Amino acid sequence: MSELICVDFDGTLTDPNKDEWLPAFEKEPNSEMIAAVYDRYISGDKIIIWTARRWDEASEVAGWLTAHKVPFHGLRCNKGGADLYVDDKAERPEEFLNDSSK
Repeated sequence: MSELICVDFDGTLTDPNKDEWLPAFEKEPNSEMIAAVYDRYISGDKIIIWTARRWDEASEVAGWLTAHKVPFHGLRCNKGGADLYVDDKAERPEEFLNDSSK
């Protein structure tokens, strides 16, 4: 059964060791995470990129995703900025990588 998966942009699809608020086009890709997202996309899951960036940055983010061959079904912006998200369905990037390798 396919799942709907929301994947963060900054620090998840991009290198988590870089400045979080660089312009999207300056971000380095997290190749391991991109490969895991690709695998889930190919397996039939629906991938939504969900970022705290503003909607006026959506085209830049979409361009970055396309340039780095990140498959996705949709893009959502402006989830609200926070230092910590508490969610009953949250999964850390490293947990996602472990789940995707099974």
